[in-house]
Amino acid sequence: MKLNEASRPSYSKVYSSMKRIGRYSFSELQRLTELTNTDLCLALIHLIAENKVEQNVNENGVFYTLVKE
Repeated sequence: MKLNEASRPSYSKVYSSMKRIGRYSFSELQRLTELTNTDLCLALIHLIAENKVEQNVNENGVFYTLVKE
């Protein structure tokens, strides 16, 4: 997936924010990054495609975690 240069700050903001705790719901990421729904979705799609973030589900709903290198 080719990185859209205009969106690079959103990807970086989400990834660097996730390093603090490592596990977040969509709403937690949105509050933390202050991105719109669309920008956050695009950033997560990119990070998942780049194998930097995983999307998981448990009894509390969907959450996102960093992929351990």
